[in-house]
Amino acid sequence: MLSAAPLSPAALAAAAVAPAAVPGYVIGARLGASIQPLGQPQNAPAPYDPQQVQTAYGVNLINFNGIVGTGAGQTVAIVDAYNDPNIIDDTKAFDTQFNLQQFNVAGGPTFQVLGQTGTTTLPTINGQGWDLEESLDVQWVHSMAPQANIILFEANSSGGDDMYQAETTAADFAGVSVVSNSWGSGEFQGENTLDSIFTTPVGHQGVTFLSGSGDHGEPGLYPAFSPNVIAVGGTNLQIQTSGAYISESVWNNNNTGNNGGWATGGGISTQESQPSYQTGKVNGISTSQRLSADVSADADGNSGVYVYDSFITGGPWWQVGGTSLATPLWAGMIAIANQGRVLAGEGTLNGPTSQILPMLYNFPSSDFNDVTLGNNGTYSAGPGYDLPTGLGTPNANLLIPALAGFGSNQPPSITAPANAGVTENTALTFSTANSNAISVTDVSSGLNADSLTLSVSHGTLTLASLTGLQFTTGSNGSALFTVTGTIPNLDAGLSGLIYTPTTGYVGSDSLSLSLTDPGTSQTASATVSLTVVPPVTGNWTAMTQFVPNGDAGQLAMLLPNGQLFVHGLGDGQGDSPEWYLVTPDSTGSYVKGTWAPAGSMNVGRLYFGSTVLPNGEVFVVGGEYSSTGGDDNTAEIYNPVTNIWTNEATSPKSIVGDEPTELLPNGNVLVGDIVDNGTEIFNPIANTWSP
Repeated sequence: MLSAAPLSPAALAAAAVAPAAVPGYVIGARLGASIQPLGQPQNAPAPYDPQQVQTAYGVNLINFNGIVGTGAGQTVAIVDAYNDPNIIDDTKAFDTQFNLQQFNVAGGPTFQVLGQTGTTTLPTINGQGWDLEESLDVQWVHSMAPQANIILFEANSSGGDDMYQAETTAADFAGVSVVSNSWGSGEFQGENTLDSIFTTPVGHQGVTFLSGSGDHGEPGLYPAFSPNVIAVGGTNLQIQTSGAYISESVWNNNNTGNNGGWATGGGISTQESQPSYQTGKVNGISTSQRLSADVSADADGNSGVYVYDSFITGGPWWQVGGTSLATPLWAGMIAIANQGRVLAGEGTLNGPTSQILPMLYNFPSSDFNDVTLGNNGTYSAGPGYDLPTGLGTPNANLLIPALAGFGSNQPPSITAPANAGVTENTALTFSTANSNAISVTDVSSGLNADSLTLSVSHGTLTLASLTGLQFTTGSNGSALFTVTGTIPNLDAGLSGLIYTPTTGYVGSDSLSLSLTDPGTSQTASATVSLTVVPPVTGNWTAMTQFVPNGDAGQLAMLLPNGQLFVHGLGDGQGDSPEWYLVTPDSTGSYVKGTWAPAGSMNVGRLYFGSTVLPNGEVFVVGGEYSSTGGDDNTAEIYNPVTNIWTNEATSPKSIVGDEPTELLPNGNVLVGDIVDNGTEIFNPIANTWSP
């Protein structure tokens, strides 16, 4: 393309109030007119050169069935502000010094500098350090992926409207598969409106977006907090002179809070909700908000790298760090992964929630160097995911081939409820709102089409959306059909899938699903057991079976597996620990259902809060009367599979539960208080309470 479409009105309004972007580099040292040879200690002194960093992260070992991983055929876009008049000549000097592939020569990659709308009209020169940022970005994407093409998009200013216009242009530019952003600003209201900028444009090959998490500790920056962007944190990297990896710790140069010290960003977003790929993958730090960082790499100015910039006084050689270094390191490696994907016949990685980010969070820990030492002034590193360094730094010789689909491809998967019920002559909708959603994932497919087959025996199935889907067998609204489409389009069709049982049918049915990735020949399958029951007539019918042990029921809940869960009256005082399970007969009726004792609670209760959790377990809390004597604030969870009650964290309120207990859409439980109008929330996954 030669020019870019303008920002949408909503995005333009949000960009106009966005704080000005700031570059994210840190100068470790001014090296002057020449660089000194390395000494020979076991720990190599900084600055590090391209070969050392490639070796440290295993980039030099990447190959795809014998083809060296260099980023060949891929184009990385870099977005910065203002013009650096010396960037082309400075990059030539850098490449010459370190024997890297030169740009714009026969057989080599290309390097272009364009304005924010994609033309050769460039912005004015600015003396506020953006030239050093541009040198760092270009030279270190090139150091990681020496055969990748690079386009530097220079925004007219660091203002939000100009920076996000340049971002939009870069994402939609022909050939671009990675966009690197070594800048950001503090979070602001309305930033969510800009998140759509960081998605693959319609009709374009997959694009991955990356951004540095910040250089002043917690909380971090936007756009790194966007759920569509890979947030890159920073470390202090220690290596041998050969480049062999020794260790890493969190980058922190005297930052103990907001004291102006330098340290990697990372924290909890105030504006962005937690994306699904982080759910259950972030050590329980938060279950509701987007967390940054996702990954990390070298950023400490004290373990910084060589950069050549002749525009500002004191150079041309500089020792530079910051998450502005970590980000282009990762951008170059993603370009190499895309090189491998093309060789494998797959599309380039699609950055947002449908592909690369879920892949990163599902790869084995061995694909990363787990950084467990240090803090960014607020948050500490530890085993597994942490806020300063995310999942860790790359073992690129393992991680990049996995992203490319070489070695062990990840199979597709289907998420579906085990059971579902519906009344005779009515339709059943599978959706998130109904807590029975069906979804599919396939991180290996990219923007290529997968094949999905659905079938039932006693009814019909109707997809909610047909956008981008093609039927290869059957038709929508039939008992059996196969459709092809991308994972996002298949998911859209399944979100609101309708099962309509055959008129007059009562009994069991089975919904079968099969998902196939033609590129990897891998499949996934799932089955939902369906029960069609007669309609309620509006009259009470006595159950023919009696409660065991001469007991009586005083509370009943319907479990997802179709059983009734009934609380017994016990000794007549009501504060009973006893429960019973009622299994319907073959017609789905509970009138002649079978009663059986279930596990007993650890505490007998009366007038308590209760609800069925999304995973089919039962949560109870409190009670106005209890076997412990009087009011109660303890909580328990019943597992129908193990038939065991487990004590949970005690409510901080003294008397709870004699109020409606509501299950929230995120799976947490809202609990009322008996003695006042206060409420609190229980998180079943983290086993914690909050006001």
